[in-house]
Amino acid sequence: MIAFTLDPVMLRLGPLVLTWHGLFTALGVAAGSWLALRIARQRGLSEDAVLAILPWGLLGGILGARLLHVLDNWQFYVSEPWRIPLVNEGGIALFGAIIGGSLAGYIAGRRLGADTGSIADLSALGLLLGQAIGRVGDLINGEHLSKAASLPWGTMYLHADSPGSRIPVHPAVGYEMVWDLVVLGALFALRNRLAIPGMTYWSYLLLYSTGRFLISFLRLDPIQVLGLQMSQTVALLAAYVAVFALLRLVRQKAGA
Repeated sequence: MIAFTLDPVMLRLGPLVLTWHGLFTALGVAAGSWLALRIARQRGLSEDAVLAILPWGLLGGILGARLLHVLDNWQFYVSEPWRIPLVNEGGIALFGAIIGGSLAGYIAGRRLGADTGSIADLSALGLLLGQAIGRVGDLINGEHLSKAASLPWGTMYLHADSPGSRIPVHPAVGYEMVWDLVVLGALFALRNRLAIPGMTYWSYLLLYSTGRFLISFLRLDPIQVLGLQMSQTVALLAAYVAVFALLRLVRQKAGA
């Protein structure tokens, strides 16, 4: 059994509150951006284009993450709608960040006339690294409730301010962190074989969505549609879109 005793809030400076979740989210964004820029240099892509698109992707990611969280917890926010923009109180959805960031980055890339497929590919690798690092903060804080577990790596949270369970549970976000790193390693190893621009990105979306769908069965998030959590419904839709996009890319390449 693994027990966490750390205070979720690691720093208070007046109105500024820094949590482990916030710290590792920031580190994840920084590391993911660094990796994307490094790959851009290796592939001879424009760093200026990546740097120009990055802020829009981050902004779209923040808005998307908050929007999906609000939709997932609408019964709470409908009674207190003034809390919707209060991101500082916590509450984001990773899938919303992926969708919002991808859409915003694509629109910005199109307006700049950039190679959006190639930039999406390197962004996917950066996203995976950033997601894995960000989940470390979730794991320390106990942000997401999971089902009870009697396994040696079952986790429990002993600090009074931690939202985590006081009994051993599956470290579901830890499983997701490992899956992110496995997918990152696989896609990085296959980067030269996934030669069609956009193929790495859609492969990332398919693999991540599949893992997230399965791992979410261990989480205790609210059931929304057809016995599934919101994240699982979004994962199924994302996987469907990814398969369709991959088949389209292959057919276009075959017909070229």
